[in-house]
Order: sequence, then structure tokens, then C-alpha cells
Amino acid sequence: MRSPDPVPLPGRLLLRSYMARHRLTFHALGLRLGCQGCVPSRWAKGDRVPSLRLGLLLEDVTAGDIPARSWSTPGDARPALPLRRAG
Repeated sequence: MRSPDPVPLPGRLLLRSYMARHRLTFHALGLRLGCQGCVPSRWAKGDRVPSLRLGLLLEDVTAGDIPARSWSTPGDARPALPLRRAG
């Protein structure tokens, strides 16, 4: 048995709320995202977080109700690499 997350990511809460409001099943959401229903189910349970690709697609499919950034924590941020000038 896994231990519950001390503080759930905002994405989990937004996902559950969105699915309840729109009466969506995990299977139906998976079809919209082009993945199996078990994938969003794992996100909702906190077992996994979406990849960047699926996070951005989820943001698009939900018309911005579940932003891709809602799945990250402050520790996930990486400093940007300096840009190199060509030439």
C-alpha cells in the first residue's frame, strides 16, 4: 500500500474537479488524449504525473482548466541555459 502524498500537486485536484464537473470517465479522457484510461487514472491517484507532451495536450483539451505547469513543483524548475549567438 502506498503512502498518500503529503501535499497533492494542484494538477491532481484540478483533474479530479474537471472530470467531476464534466462527468468524464478516465477512459473518455484517455480517448481525448490518445492514451489508455489508466494513464489519467494514475495521475489522479498521484502514482504518476503527465509527461510534458501529455500535460500540454491536457491543457489544450481542457481549454486551460488544467495548466501543464500545475503538475510541477518549485523543485522541478531548472535554470535556463544561456543562449549562444550564432557566428
